[in-house]
Formats: sequence, structure tokens, C-alpha cells
Amino acid sequence: THFNRSWVSKEFERRFAEWNGSKHAICCNSGTSAIHMALAALGVGPGDEVIVPPRTFIGTVSPVLYQNAVPVFADIDPKTHNISPDAIRNAITERTKAIIPVHLAGIPCDMDEIMAIARKHDLFVIEDCAQAHGAEYKGKKVGTFGHVNAFSMQDSKIITTSGDGGMVTTDDDEYSAFCRQFRNHGFASGLRLDELHVYIHPRMGYNYRMTEIQAAIGLKAMDRIDDYIRIRRENAAYLTEHIREVDGLLPMYEPPGCKCTYYVYYVTMELEKFKVERDQFVRALLAENVGARIGTSAELYRQEIFRRKLAHSWDPRIYKGKVSYEGTVCPVAYKVGQETFALEVAPPATTEDMADVVAALEKVAKAYRR
Repeated sequence: THFNRSWVSKEFERRFAEWNGSKHAICCNSGTSAIHMALAALGVGPGDEVIVPPRTFIGTVSPVLYQNAVPVFADIDPKTHNISPDAIRNAITERTKAIIPVHLAGIPCDMDEIMAIARKHDLFVIEDCAQAHGAEYKGKKVGTFGHVNAFSMQDSKIITTSGDGGMVTTDDDEYSAFCRQFRNHGFASGLRLDELHVYIHPRMGYNYRMTEIQAAIGLKAMDRIDDYIRIRRENAAYLTEHIREVDGLLPMYEPPGCKCTYYVYYVTMELEKFKVERDQFVRALLAENVGARIGTSAELYRQEIFRRKLAHSWDPRIYKGKVSYEGTVCPVAYKVGQETFALEVAPPATTEDMADVVAALEKVAKAYRR
């Protein structure tokens, strides 16, 4: 994306924007960078608060600190594990500037409620779609509701640009122009290769450019993205059908009117029915060669960086609010973090592989059931 040489990345952006139903798509080097670009475009800065969920990867929240703003954690919905609109309402102060709803594991957040809250309080919304390419809320793809939105293309995501990558989407021309400059050292837009003076920087920026090789891989992935999503949904449907028959395990919840794209498939344990805790259950699944893991952090605020406030964001010279990360800040997130685990459903896995997963779940559940 250096001046006009990067025709492959431009075509990747055009293709992604068209596929997602967005006016603009701006590629970059990671999903974390995409969130940073979005925050900067919206003017989030020192002294501002940004409402975030506790159940997310730290890359959702680190960019808030990059802008010297303060993250405020709002609890999650017990079924979707996404940020709760009621918790958002309770977290708003006079310093709140933005909300970052995360479509966890490809389950869309309640965007009608979130956008209504944002309009009422004059707040910005940045959708974190890192795990949710192609997910739909009431027939519309995620990444089209917020003011500026972010996708990740890291190598575990629904599509990848080989190792890492990201994309910003927006329907706003000014935000789009800002992001294109911000990712490229603040270079002025529209410079031609034949111009004599090209080192013009109207604003501060970062080196967040995507390489042309990454863009070429991403462009090819666009040919397959709908098939990737179809396979994930087929695998998830198989798991849902059979896990509901396993006593003590609850299948992943897909809200009415939503299309989930299943970055992973979360299973909830009814712990009172088992003799072991979640971690031991997962270890047993791993021993059965099942692709199982704990999944995304449920209580990000327990990380030392937040507990000890190890960033300039909390400097009392710039932040006049009061925010605490001590104890159980979000009780629903705490509970979810004790009783859930994730299963892999990504291609090339098939429903035949899911049958083996279900057999292992039944075996382990039977061995550990009270």
C-alpha cells in the first residue's frame, strides 16, 4: 500500500468491501492494527473511556491503551458470551467515547441495542469482527453496523493472509481516508509516482501496511471464503445436533435471526454433573486427540497490565475517572470462564471428523459424570 504501486492490495480491498457490503475496506498488517486505526480515526484519545468486553483477546483492548484511553470492562451475556447491552448502559460515564462489541467465535452481538445506546449517548461503535467474517445479524453482515470496524486475518482466522493481516471497514469517506494515511506513516493520500515531492505527512501515522504477497493470498482466499464458512457451519450443526444428547454438556447458542460463522465451537459444561473441573475435562479430550482448548480469555481484566495499570492511560494528569480492575469485575464472565471450552470446526475437518469428536465427548463425559 505504498503510493500507487500496490495494485494487488487495492483489488483485495475492493473485493472484501464488495463481499462484506461495506463502502470502504482498508487492509493492514493485523486485526490489532485495524482496531488502532479505527480508534484513531474516531478521535479517541487521552482521558476517554472505551467500553469493552472482558471475554476477548488482548488485541481488542491494547489499542485503547495505544491511544492513551482507558478500557472499561462491561459484563457479557451468559448465552452468547458477547458484551451485554445492559452492562454497557451501566458502564457509561461522562468520559465514555466509544464501545467495542466483539462478535465472539462468530456470534453476532445485539447490534440493534448497541447502536441505539450509542445514538442515545453520542458514542462511537467499533465492531471487532476478528472471529466473525461473514457472520450476519438480521440478514446483514457484521462489520457494517459500527462507524469503523476491524477484521483479523491472522492464521487461525476464517480467512488468512499468511501469518497475519487485518482489514478496516467503514461507509464514511473521511474515516476511510484517515485510515489509509494512518497505516502508511501519515503520508498524504493521492500522491503519484511521477511527483517530485512525495514525502508529505499531514498527520502522524504508523507502518501498518499489508504486503503485496499477503494481499495476493487474501485475494485468493476470497474465492473460497464462502465455502470455508459453509464447512464450519456444517460441522457446527453436526455438533449441536449430537451434543444436546450428551448429559451434562450444552451446545453452542446461535441467537434467533443470526448467522454464526463458528471461529470455534464453544461447549458449556454443567459442572454440578461432573466429578472434575473444566480443565481436567479438556485434558482428557486432548488425550483422545480432540482439537479442544480453553478458548478466549474470559476475564481479561485479571491480566497484570490492567491490575497494575501499566500504561500512561491511567496517569492522573490525563485521566480524571475512577476505574478498578480488582476482584471479579464481571461475574457472568467469571462463570462462563469456568465452565466452557472450545472445539475446532475449521476445514479441512468434516462431519465425519465431528463424529469422532462426539464419540470422545461421550466417552469423557461418561467417565467423569457423577
